[in-house]
Amino acid sequence: MSSEVSASQSQDSLFYSKAFWVSKSIIALNVNVGYGSCYLYASKIAALSLADNGIQGLDTGQYLFKAFSAPSAVDARSLLKCQLAVAVCTCKISFSGLKGKVLSRNRNFDFCRGHLFHDQLFAYDGPLVAVYSEGAVSLYLWAPTAQEVYARIFKDPNSWDPMDVVRLDAANGVWSTRGPKSLESCYYVYEVSVYHPSTLQIEKCIATDPCARGLSSDGARALFVSLEDEALKPY
Repeated sequence: MSSEVSASQSQDSLFYSKAFWVSKSIIALNVNVGYGSCYLYASKIAALSLADNGIQGLDTGQYLFKAFSAPSAVDARSLLKCQLAVAVCTCKISFSGLKGKVLSRNRNFDFCRGHLFHDQLFAYDGPLVAVYSEGAVSLYLWAPTAQEVYARIFKDPNSWDPMDVVRLDAANGVWSTRGPKSLESCYYVYEVSVYHPSTLQIEKCIATDPCARGLSSDGARALFVSLEDEALKPY
């Protein structure tokens, strides 16, 4: 790699995944490291890039132990919500805080990313979708890599403007909120902010509830519907 590396070139290299975080403490890396050192970098706003003076845009940086074991102090639950990259460095670098400073120009960097073990960290056996109780309706969505989740609620399936936008709270990888019983027969979609590896950006994605018991006629919105509703039962 040349001594001058543009941000766009370094971002392009992140499209090609060579590392996979397969358990809380193990990272599999399909790269010949040789005598180089490996570091795990994370950026919550997806700003990682490689510049001539080192790695830019990182929030955290951790040295990886051979053979690619993450330190026990790593907060894997938080890092899985970020843009992640493994940097293989065969040059001489000094660290001041989180930012690596290149001391020699004879170097080589390979960016890598990936993670596959959400179930190990975020096991959940509770309810999903809309759950009805006396006087209330609760929503549950399993989305452990999301940074934010909102429910956009509509009075009918064709209206453009939501009647309400509700922020869900996260716990153990599940996002939830509790609303009034009057939500029944209304429609909703989720707005999920998440790092997307195909664009290398934090994206706001609109999606229906994957566990919805009812949908609009075009399938674009989920329907608040209780299967215990007497009006839905056959005579």
